Parts: sequence; structure tokens; C-alpha cells
Amino acid sequence: MRYGQWPRGTRIGVFLLTGFVFGCSGNTQLVRHHTPLGSSGPDSVAIADMLYLHALEETPHDQWFERGNAVGFLQHRGGFVEPSEAGGRVHSKEVVLSMEERFKDYLEAWHQTQLKRLLREANVNVTGKVALVHPPELERTHPFGAVSESGTDNVNIPHLVFRPEMNWNEAKTWKEKGHQSVLVPVVAYYYAHNPGWFYGQTWGCSSGARARLVWLLYDTSDGGLLGWWDLETFHQEERVRQPEEGLIEQLAAKVLLDLAELMEAEVRWR
Repeated sequence: MRYGQWPRGTRIGVFLLTGFVFGCSGNTQLVRHHTPLGSSGPDSVAIADMLYLHALEETPHDQWFERGNAVGFLQHRGGFVEPSEAGGRVHSKEVVLSMEERFKDYLEAWHQTQLKRLLREANVNVTGKVALVHPPELERTHPFGAVSESGTDNVNIPHLVFRPEMNWNEAKTWKEKGHQSVLVPVVAYYYAHNPGWFYGQTWGCSSGARARLVWLLYDTSDGGLLGWWDLETFHQEERVRQPEEGLIEQLAAKVLLDLAELMEAEVRWR
């Protein structure tokens, strides 16, 4: 089969349930920001439809990779662009993005199921799902530079740093509909990839996958930001040069397994 033609089904769900583990691989979980609410956290929450950073930023599809907000399978081709040609930022000569909707479908179904389960176990009542008219802003601030793994990491350098909107007026409109708070999930990026060069890398990287999820929690009484979380996981598979269709699914599932662990730890604010 060609890329982008996975048969419809629940194979990623199966990998998540069985806890598929790779050999000869590297996994990392990062909590870039979290708000320890403790007992001050709300006892009920409405969940907003999932948002995507590339949509919030109105990024053209052919710039998702360069802007660092891609969702789908990234196929690197043709070697890399020399620093002298790339303004000092090495990157693959060509990157073809595919499977965008498939990745989104899996991610949204998985996130909704996981989040509802975790909130229930944390004794937080889910009062419904809400569709947003004017989503809160998630601003990119001045990014920080290189870190220890920048030469081989599977993400563009410099890394993204976010600053959420502190007061969001639309949140107040949900109070009269019986919601105490609104949790807004934003996907910064979620992708699997073959070996290649992300922007700013020194040596390139092996096949892998990466996911970054931001939660914004707003109080409906005044629209204020109660707290926010920035959770990221990534994985690299050293022995794989060109992942076939099945392994692409497995790579995408692996980072969601790791993300579920972070979600479980962070959602227990009560």
C-alpha cells in the first residue's frame, strides 16, 4: 500500500491497549508547563472541540513542517540543504506531508476517551462538549535555543514556547449553559516520520514520532485562565530507515501511550 492508505479500523487503539513496546529505541516525556491547582481546581468541566495550532495560526498547508505545527506523516526526501543555502538552518531538501486526516481522527477519538476516563477517575464531572466560536489565543513567545539533543532531535530548532490568553471572553458565555469551567485542548503538533533533517539540526535523526498537547482551563464566571499544561512526548526508532505503513501506526501509537501517562499525572488537580 502507498502512504496515506491505511485501512480504516482501530489498530492504533489496539496498540494503545496492549502497550506495544519497541526495541532499540529512545522515548522522552516532557512537561514544559503545568499548573498545580490542588483543591482549588474545578469539580466540573466542559471539554471543547480539539484545536490545532496550524489552524489557529492560519498556516498554509505547505508550511506546516517549516512552521513546526504539522500533523500527519512527514516523509523526508533528497538529503539536506547545506547551511550556506538554508540561512544557517539545515533541513531536508523535501518533506512530503500525508495522512493528515487519519492522524487527526485517531488523535481526537483517543483524546476524548482518555480525558473523560481520567477526569472521572479524578472525581471531576464532565458537563458536556462545547464548540467554540472564537477560540482563545495561544501565542508563540521568543523561543529558547539549542538543548543537548538538538543535533539529533526530531523537532524544529528553536523549540516553540507558548503564552496562553489570560482572559477569554467566550468562556463566560458557557456559564449560563451550566458549565463551571471549559478545558480547551490544542495540538501543537503530532507526527511520525522517516529519517531526515528537521530545521536547525546538526546530524539529522532516525525514524520516529512526536506529539505535543496544550490544555487551557478557563473559569466561566469571569473568563480567567485557571491553569494550563504543555505536555510533550517523542520517540525514535534507531534501526528503521523507511517505516512501512504498519510501523507508522505503531510509532504514532507509541507517543500517545507516553502522552497518556503525562495526562494521568496532570489531570488529578483535586
